[in-house]
Amino acid sequence: MNTMNDAQTDSAGSLSLTKIVVVHPYTVIRAAIAMMRDQGAGCAVITDRCLTPRGIFTENAVVKLLIEGASLDRQPVCEFQDSHFACVKRSQPIGDVWRTVWSEGTKYVCFTDDDGKLVGLADQRGLLAHYAQSCFTNRSSIATCRFPTS
Repeated sequence: MNTMNDAQTDSAGSLSLTKIVVVHPYTVIRAAIAMMRDQGAGCAVITDRCLTPRGIFTENAVVKLLIEGASLDRQPVCEFQDSHFACVKRSQPIGDVWRTVWSEGTKYVCFTDDDGKLVGLADQRGLLAHYAQSCFTNRSSIATCRFPTS
């Protein structure tokens, strides 16, 4: 991926996905934190019953709720979902994922199928690893290996 053309032809489905924890909006905070800990995940994706992403509950939200003194056993994750939440279709070009991360300022991007159901999750670290692997596999110099943000 050393040109914008490569970023437009490679699909988001080719990215390595991070561990995913799925919770419903009214899952209590303590249960969500336990699932995240058990899976070694930095967030939980909040979905409806059809697995359509509705929000994201991140480690940053955990810090915020601890500062605010939230009830871990009574309050649901939907009350502390992160405002930086984005989804792209798995079939979209990787360039769209980059633009989403860039414009939304989000650490995580949910991937959906064409029906809008959650199929995966990528984070900035995985996206950067894919970018670096692509640049250096193609033996591109840093000068010609550009981020696809325009």
